[in-house]
Amino acid sequence: MSEIQQLNKLEKLLNSFGVKCNPRQTAKGEICIPILYKGEEFSAVISCVGGTPVEQWWGEYSATVQRRIREHFRAFLAVDSL
Repeated sequence: MSEIQQLNKLEKLLNSFGVKCNPRQTAKGEICIPILYKGEEFSAVISCVGGTPVEQWWGEYSATVQRRIREHFRAFLAVDSL
């Protein structure tokens, strides 16, 4: 499965958990980090500094949702590096 297909699959999975992914976009249409993930009872901001993810989490979230968000962010970085 290609990186873009994997990212799309993980985004659909996040949507099924009620999690919305809101990356920022420049005036040129380029997506940039940090990425905001928002659910009903939580939010998370994940960025990357020197190849190391930096995470901030607020509210109540399950370990499964947290794992899926991290997987999506890694897939996002893989697509971004293409």
